[in-house]
Amino acid sequence: MIRGDFVVRLPDRIYTARKAIRLGTFKKVNEIRKALKVGRTLISDSANGILSNRDFSLSKNEESVDLIEVSNRDLGFKDGACYLETCKRAYGHGLKFCPNEVGPQWCLQFKDQPNGTFVVVGMRAVEVSDDRVSVFVVRCDSDGEKFLDADEGGNDSFYDASVRFLFLRPKN
Repeated sequence: MIRGDFVVRLPDRIYTARKAIRLGTFKKVNEIRKALKVGRTLISDSANGILSNRDFSLSKNEESVDLIEVSNRDLGFKDGACYLETCKRAYGHGLKFCPNEVGPQWCLQFKDQPNGTFVVVGMRAVEVSDDRVSVFVVRCDSDGEKFLDADEGGNDSFYDASVRFLFLRPKN
């Protein structure tokens, strides 16, 4: 461990686990909504669409997972990449999709996200309308206000090289 972070060595890169968070601490989606409200985290309509979708699920058992934060640049995309390419490259390095519960849990458990930043949750995109799929994005505005948001998660949705993603650290 380095400064309390986990270090993961994958074929040609070293990734540092950004945070260990707990999943399965809520049994119903409305409990998450209430906790976010109490924690003063705003929920966008798009994020509510993911939370309301039948494909959104909560872990049945409590477990701790380690999350790796990487940018498209870290994954070798100097000009950015579409969401599908980002996920394929992360998978190729041994990283895994996050359960969709990670988005709201990140908001609740990671209190010191730097102001003016956002992170895209590397997850299976959830259909929020007939022609649109989305993934969670956790934003912290310049005043420190947190938002559980969502963004396009379609295979061809393009993200800059600097955009940061959360993926699961592989279990040994």
